[in-house]
Amino acid sequence: MRIYNLGSGSSGNCTYFKFDGYEFLVDVGFSYKEIKKRLASIGVDILDIKTIFITHGHSDHNRALQTFKKRNKPISINPPHIGRAFSLNHSVPCKGFTFEVHEIEDEKIGYLTDTGYVPPFAVHALERCSILIVESNHNEEILFTNKYAEDSRMPASIYDNIVSKKGHLSNRQAEELISFVRPKIVALAHLSAHNNNEQQLKHSGHLILQQNEVTKIIDTEEEESI
Repeated sequence: MRIYNLGSGSSGNCTYFKFDGYEFLVDVGFSYKEIKKRLASIGVDILDIKTIFITHGHSDHNRALQTFKKRNKPISINPPHIGRAFSLNHSVPCKGFTFEVHEIEDEKIGYLTDTGYVPPFAVHALERCSILIVESNHNEEILFTNKYAEDSRMPASIYDNIVSKKGHLSNRQAEELISFVRPKIVALAHLSAHNNNEQQLKHSGHLILQQNEVTKIIDTEEEESI
């Protein structure tokens, strides 16, 4: 099993998965050229990708989708025999996914970003996840301070959207979900560059997924070759 995050944040999101003979991406929020480069850095040919899961229609999650449809034919989108979808609460229709891994006993992966809160049925879907990739977008205190700062980067309405039930999960909300699910591996995704404290999050012991860095979440193939 291999899971590598190719980048996560407001400018692009893409995660590579390989298990049970399947090889696919969740979200393709960078250009096709950029995804090709990042896949090559972990030894993967982009033309081998024939399956993609898309969480929702914002460009930081689906930017390269049309190019994949043209260049990687035939391509399958959100196939239910590989991953199960559950609905989230965002400004547009949005899905999270769970993946059951059969090559490793009792391994289940949960993936969710871009939701203002975690609905009860989503919490239920994530039960027994041993690996959890979860949005941890903002520190509520920092966001509140930035909203009322004289040199605020964004209109107050955008800050209000972020913390709404159709916005993004805060660090506190992410930690509450993590405490309930109790996975072995946690990767924090979709961090805000302006409304979060990365150093503070590092003390949690969780993986921090970066906008412009490829991050290994797990690679049993690499471990077996050592």
